[in-house]
Amino acid sequence: MILSVAFISFHEAFSLGSAAFYLGVSAAILFVREFGQRTIAQWMEAQVDLEISSEGTVTTFFGAAASFFTGTPIILLFPIFNEHDVESYEHWGKSIDAMWIKRQYWIVSGGILALFVTWIIFATLSVQAAAEAVSMFIVFQMMPFDYSNIPTGPLDGSIIIRWSGWIWLIFMGSGLLSLLLV
Repeated sequence: MILSVAFISFHEAFSLGSAAFYLGVSAAILFVREFGQRTIAQWMEAQVDLEISSEGTVTTFFGAAASFFTGTPIILLFPIFNEHDVESYEHWGKSIDAMWIKRQYWIVSGGILALFVTWIIFATLSVQAAAEAVSMFIVFQMMPFDYSNIPTGPLDGSIIIRWSGWIWLIFMGSGLLSLLLV
């Protein structure tokens, strides 16, 4: 719900219809990202748990309030992150840490790729506001933040950049390009 508040405030779309629209888009974004991550996690015998950050929620709400009161388009999308866990790793051998980083990369990449597919669908159907919301969410998730002073857990970009800077650059560049195309 906090994502929809951020999108509504960013677009200054304060009506019941736009609230319902952005609530649906926010739910679709979270569902698609989770579906992509859980599909890869299931294949790898791992677990993915969606975590809601109370600090991230407050920060996102603060950005929405600042946007509302100042009339400046401000958006902060920090309320969610994922925790990854493995069910069985005995078959991985001695390089468990290196393997786990690679598997985390696969899991988060599945979520990002699912979001890109959703963006393509919304853009093809000419639902520009939904495509823009997906693009903004992709760009925020691709930020390489993984340190204690941000108001959430590690974002997907921090996991991807740890494994491959080139793939991160491709994903982030594609996210920014998708944002410019809508």
